[in-house]
Amino acid sequence: MTSVQTLGIEPALIGNPHNVAPSADQVIGARHDIPLYSETCFLTSWNPDNGVGLFLHAGRCRQDVELWWAQALVYLPDGRIASDRSWGRSPDNDTVQTGNFVIRMDNPLHGWSSTFDGAAEITTAELMTRHPSGAGVARPMRWDFHTEAAGPVWDMYAALGRETMHDFAQGSHTQQVLHIRGSVTIDGTEYALDGPAANDHSSGAREMRNFGGHYFLVGALPGRALHTISIFGMDGSELVTAGTEFRATGDNPTLVLTDVPTLDRLDTLPPSFESTLSHDGERTPVRIDVLHQAPISITTDNDNINGVDTDGPDLLVLSEARVQLTLPDGTVGHAHLERSTQRSRLNQA
Repeated sequence: MTSVQTLGIEPALIGNPHNVAPSADQVIGARHDIPLYSETCFLTSWNPDNGVGLFLHAGRCRQDVELWWAQALVYLPDGRIASDRSWGRSPDNDTVQTGNFVIRMDNPLHGWSSTFDGAAEITTAELMTRHPSGAGVARPMRWDFHTEAAGPVWDMYAALGRETMHDFAQGSHTQQVLHIRGSVTIDGTEYALDGPAANDHSSGAREMRNFGGHYFLVGALPGRALHTISIFGMDGSELVTAGTEFRATGDNPTLVLTDVPTLDRLDTLPPSFESTLSHDGERTPVRIDVLHQAPISITTDNDNINGVDTDGPDLLVLSEARVQLTLPDGTVGHAHLERSTQRSRLNQA
């Protein structure tokens, strides 16, 4: 099997094909003059050796853009998830911080670092489909890690060739495939954080009324870094598709992921399915095996919730899945696959 250390692109070959400015990979700053302003950052990781990974997601509160919220989810063995949500104000403009949760964008274009020292509720994805999590019985949790570039920073707007993403997103959106190094300790048990990772960082106005659902995949194969996203309106029409495959050879074709199963149920995700990677029209089958997943949900006011709130107004529900990719020739990679739909469209039977 492919070693996770060979996934992505060697540092000397990474480059900056989208000409991303270092300032885009740092905290953008609060904007009080832009209605519905948002700035978010996300980091995901996976260690195939111990079945442990991270889903970290933080953003500015819509009602007070100086206030950050943060979701901290740790994928644990045997289907368990450690879940915490926190709020706070960052003391400077170099970090995203809620107090015990800190992401430092301290090495622009080359990777972020993070620390946490707090506690988390131990739950499962199945329980999170029934109600929100992160505020129940908790156990101590802490981590300390840094990440290293395993691909160039991807600029979604550069890939699209325009400055807006339909009517619901303007501003900036970058992603990067990474390797992670560090550890997380939960209730006295330490787990290594060593393997494939990725981040994204976005800012600008966000209007979600016509956001019906989407999927995106960010990950790595040997010598390759993958970025692809498709977004659909409330009527199911395709609004946006963008993607790039960065290669160690320097050719970076357009990448599209298709044949992704619709998110119909959160409690019975298919353990594996066949999809298609298209590079400038050349189609390659890919088997996607789901290794772990956590459900979250987002309101139209941009409230980000660990799990699914089954009461109140309709929500956008998301599956945050760590997956393994297998190509027809046996090449293996790892990625994060996010899929979403409106809660009202889930099969509740």
